[in-house]
Amino acid sequence: MMLDIKIKNASDQQNICGIKNNNLKCIESILSCEISMRGDEIYVNANDEIIPLLEELFHTLEEVSILNYSITERDVTYIINQLIIT
Repeated sequence: MMLDIKIKNASDQQNICGIKNNNLKCIESILSCEISMRGDEIYVNANDEIIPLLEELFHTLEEVSILNYSITERDVTYIINQLIIT
């Protein structure tokens, strides 16, 4: 299934993607999905079961970014683990 996420603010897009898209690569690795970015939209190709998790993950990452916190791969991994636990 394809998930389309729109991130309006350019600095939030960069923060969520990470340096050289390392945050997106981290998400792909942990959740076994494919992520691509076009303009202000992030496209995720993933199994139906993890779509709600991915929606919550990107919502959380956007909220964190809005607070001007620099998001790292470690943060992404921590957030994913917390979402899986709950």
